[in-house]
Amino acid sequence: MRKASDVDKRSKYDKFPYDSKEVCFIEQTSKGKIDQVPNYVDDKRAVYYRVKYEGSKLYAAWPGEWQTDLFEIDDIEAYGKANRVEKYHYEKVDV
Repeated sequence: MRKASDVDKRSKYDKFPYDSKEVCFIEQTSKGKIDQVPNYVDDKRAVYYRVKYEGSKLYAAWPGEWQTDLFEIDDIEAYGKANRVEKYHYEKVDV
């Protein structure tokens, strides 16, 4: 599995497409639960804060021409900025 921050270093793309609707984001909570992240700003915001403050991990399945690659999202700030979620208030939610 590659890290999202490696995309601009080793590929023809200049950055990871955090805001693409073609990329499927998957969260693994600190309790081990795995869920797909819905493509709504409230859900993206909640995941951003769980990764940043509660120990969740975020992964992305990015479909290519011949295969789908799995990436670890290792720069949660880039994810937050691309999805415009980093400026909102944090509120802990049990998952």
